[in-house]
Amino acid sequence: MVWAALVIALLLGQLGALLQPPQALMNLSPYTHVPPVPAEPINWVSTIVLLAVAAGLMVAGLLGFRHRDVN
Repeated sequence: MVWAALVIALLLGQLGALLQPPQALMNLSPYTHVPPVPAEPINWVSTIVLLAVAAGLMVAGLLGFRHRDVN
């Protein structure tokens, strides 16, 4: 039953514009309620800072992994 609901939602999302069912039927699919992404412009400075923080944490994790004491 759940698989049928997923298939119906996917079919409405992919073929809804082609088949043109009533809007009430289209509203049953969660894929018709997806907002446009990105909703606001990308802030590249904060993106680069977060990328640098993630890279630093990854390096710290790899260094800690090298110095582990597992017997």
